[in-house]
Amino acid sequence: MNNLIKNVRIQLNDLASEKLKTFASAIVKNKHPMIGVSIPNLRRLAKTISKTNAEEFLKSNPMKFYEEVLLQGFVIGYSKLNVELKFECLKKFIPVISDWSECDSVVATLKFFAKNKTDVYKFLETYFSSESEFEKRFSIICYLTYFLTDDFIDVVLEKLVNVKSDFYYVNMAVAWALSVCFVKYYSKTFAVFKNCELNDFTFNKTIQKCVESFRITENQKAELKLLKRK
Repeated sequence: MNNLIKNVRIQLNDLASEKLKTFASAIVKNKHPMIGVSIPNLRRLAKTISKTNAEEFLKSNPMKFYEEVLLQGFVIGYSKLNVELKFECLKKFIPVISDWSECDSVVATLKFFAKNKTDVYKFLETYFSSESEFEKRFSIICYLTYFLTDDFIDVVLEKLVNVKSDFYYVNMAVAWALSVCFVKYYSKTFAVFKNCELNDFTFNKTIQKCVESFRITENQKAELKLLKRK
């Protein structure tokens, strides 16, 4: 372990809260042990690393602890490294993801995706086709966050309604993404959704999320409820 990583570990332990660790461990289940550092504190630390030692950190971070995994993703997002190097770092990072929090928190930080959509869309193809639960979820949450736009809605919808998976966190990601598709492109989404081959859980969970939304009209909710499978 080099001096940079040792110093980061010291900072993480200084920021740790046993109360937070107990609380977070109850709602986030993954293979990485927790130190107990809050997301805001991790983001602040990641921004500091990004300005000073981004490349060295990304190459040497062991990603042993939950917080180190999040730091890896956050530093990729915050750093000024070129896009090609960020993609290489993501190839190392994505297979390490082992829960929804490590996935979703990092996706929200990859703002450079919005400026490189064509390259990012191609990059995500491998992960969308993956048999790994969280690699596939990563791609779906990326579609949800960055690709529900006029230029990509048709291809993304086609992907979402044809997902076949037994993984809970994949199906929940699909339902979440489709519910946002309904908000942004109701007619287009309804047309492909009503005849899709999604499993019953994902199909009905999508409807549930739409019905619970404040951004869909009561008439639209009533229309969707009629589709609910028994």
